[in-house]
Amino acid sequence: MANLIEPSSSVRLSFLSAMDDFVNEGRGSAEDDSALGRQLRTFGRTWDDEIGFASFVAATRADGSPASARADGWTWTSTYWYVEGTDYLGSLRIRHESIPPVLHTAGHIGYDIAPAARRRGHGTRMLAEALPLAAALGLPEVLITCAVDNVGSRKIIEHNGGRYVDERAGILRFWVKTGRTD
Repeated sequence: MANLIEPSSSVRLSFLSAMDDFVNEGRGSAEDDSALGRQLRTFGRTWDDEIGFASFVAATRADGSPASARADGWTWTSTYWYVEGTDYLGSLRIRHESIPPVLHTAGHIGYDIAPAARRRGHGTRMLAEALPLAAALGLPEVLITCAVDNVGSRKIIEHNGGRYVDERAGILRFWVKTGRTD
């Protein structure tokens, strides 16, 4: 059964295969300002080497720690990988604070489903598992966004109780309750 884990070198080979699939879709170009796009550009050249991959995993895990440095104007971001055994199925990021970039278009939670794992319900289950993690960070509800033409992502959000708010510059915005009641 698939579940969310902290990034781990144990899924390196399937992760690399998924990243190749993303690149073949056109992800990672200079125009791709998504978290995945930035990750591909920043770390992609180091992943083939086990030591480089381990450094990437450590840096990704550190991004979620309030003890680590963060980029100016940004918040800590916890990353989880959705895996089944050693099969990487997708990534999910939870942004810890409700700062302007998060509330405008980034959202509190973002995710990418590996191309080979799409249309099997993984995204819906992955987001459902993330909501209690967001609640534990003190977020009673989270903003989740998707491109206006991303029907699959919209369905994932709606299946998890997403309440449509509006559209901003081609980005649909939804609020989702995390289950935290205080």
